Amino acid sequence: FWLKSAAISTVMASLSAEVVSMTKDTAEWRTRRAWNAMRVSDFEIAAAEVQRAIFLDRDRSDLFQLQGDILLNLGDVKAAQSSFQKSVMLDRSSASSNRRLVWVTVVEGVREMKSGEFHTAITRLRYAEDNAVALYLQAVCEARRDSKEARDRALRLVDKCITLDPSCADAFVLRGHLCLSKGNRSEAKAAYWRTFELCPNHPHVQGFLAQLQKEATKLYEAAFALVFKQKYFRALDCLAEALDAAPKHPQALLLQACLRRRLGRFESAIGDLEYCSSLCRVDLRPQVLRQTALTYHSLSKALFDSGNFRDALTVASEALSFDVSDHALFVSRGDAYLELADFEAAVHDFRSALTLKTDDHQIRGRLAKAHHCLGAAFYNSGMFEAAVVELSQALQHAPETEVLYLHRGHAFMHVDAEEDAYRDFQKVAMLRGEHASYGVALQAQFEPKARMAAVLGQRMRSKASSQPIPIDRLLRKMEDAREKILHS
Repeated sequence: FWLKSAAISTVMASLSAEVVSMTKDTAEWRTRRAWNAMRVSDFEIAAAEVQRAIFLDRDRSDLFQLQGDILLNLGDVKAAQSSFQKSVMLDRSSASSNRRLVWVTVVEGVREMKSGEFHTAITRLRYAEDNAVALYLQAVCEARRDSKEARDRALRLVDKCITLDPSCADAFVLRGHLCLSKGNRSEAKAAYWRTFELCPNHPHVQGFLAQLQKEATKLYEAAFALVFKQKYFRALDCLAEALDAAPKHPQALLLQACLRRRLGRFESAIGDLEYCSSLCRVDLRPQVLRQTALTYHSLSKALFDSGNFRDALTVASEALSFDVSDHALFVSRGDAYLELADFEAAVHDFRSALTLKTDDHQIRGRLAKAHHCLGAAFYNSGMFEAAVVELSQALQHAPETEVLYLHRGHAFMHVDAEEDAYRDFQKVAMLRGEHASYGVALQAQFEPKARMAAVLGQRMRSKASSQPIPIDRLLRKMEDAREKILHS
């Protein structure tokens, strides 16, 4: 008995599996017939075949998706939406079914909106909450209901739409209209400007933005006139109004940056210039780069005057990254290098500045000072030949500076160039009016040059070898000497 029961169970299981297999094969066969009917545009036969396939296998989401496609071709949008919903319920990860369902929902929502059924359209469109178009249409329906609460809901919906799709120009237009209806003019203008960026020829913003642009241009011209009258704060007020009307007016941004630089508001000026650079026309870009360099230059000078030489050096280098044709930028960085005792870098910058403006006596004085400091550093390090070279370079730019001859004479003594040292000391004596007689007496006493140099060397060598050149005092002397040169 038990043996017969087991045999019967085995046979029944095999028969059941075979029936299921036949059923699935029949569903596949019906599906192929539906596809063949769709290829020849016989959608009624295709609908009948896919309906039979669904009857045989109700767990396949692709069959309901196929049925929805066929129903769409037959023009039955509501039935197609129902089929797509069933497909999504069976397989929520199916992107194609979700996309079709959203599309059908939007189409039905638009149809209901055109017929004035806004409440029904909103209810239907809520099935597609994660779709930007559906959110936008919901916002349109809420806006048309014309109540404060409905406008608030519309504004929230359009903000969600913009979050999902920041390139939807119509959503920004709707946001601008809603903000205007609430009296929020600044946000409305921002929305319209964003629409202009996305679609410059959008019909809903052309007139409004043209009016704003004209208003901003008039305010910019008024500010420009106030600048020539040196009424800078009133000019800034005009520019603030202009930028409130047209936030991306490049000329207004550029002029505002210039004024802020002149008033010492360097960070705000740099922010204006960076923003202006991101949106200005090609013909304005050289002016933006020039103003950026000048702003960094002014900031570098302010840092230098406050004793913050390291930051002044960094900012001066930043200025030179925007403009290398201005000698003043090299001078500012050279001054910072000089204060930080980087004399070689200072010499390089002052030479670059002198190349750009060869007739500038102040640059020559700074270059002489840098060579002098570098020569003193070499002297104090025992590199006397290098000190002679640097001090000679300094004398080319400041030839009547007493301290340069004095220090070079000390350096000559250490390289056994007593005759050259004597000539430098004699020059020192000639430049010192109160000691001029000392030089004449010295020359009369030691007639032969060799003896003169030897005796003078014996007199000066011990003093020169034991005393380093004090750079701090040297800098002060060079400043006095440079002032004398400029005065002469």
